Amino acid sequence: MKNLSKQSREFIAQFGIEYPIIQAGMDGAATPPLVSAVSEAGGMGTLPLGFRSPEHARSQIQAIQEATKRPFMANFVLNFPTLSLATALEHGVKTILFSWGLPDKYVCK
Repeated sequence: MKNLSKQSREFIAQFGIEYPIIQAGMDGAATPPLVSAVSEAGGMGTLPLGFRSPEHARSQIQAIQEATKRPFMANFVLNFPTLSLATALEHGVKTILFSWGLPDKYVCK
């Protein structure tokens, strides 16, 4: 992609993706097949975990990891309890997206 801005080139290099495309972590729509397809195509797939249980998160993450070795991220909406944040980290999700709130208490300083 020749005409990418400096910021786009830095973004794709930092996250190990091919295109500066992030799939929205839409609860109910962003299923493991969609997340893995976006990641496999070179973008960043996003798994919405919000208020999901650790068991649900584990099965969703494993399904994505079986479908692709490419990076994907998990999304947590901070208006809901982050029940599965530790599970996502334990299962190798390297990028976490927080929305609708300040993630101060979840981020190591």
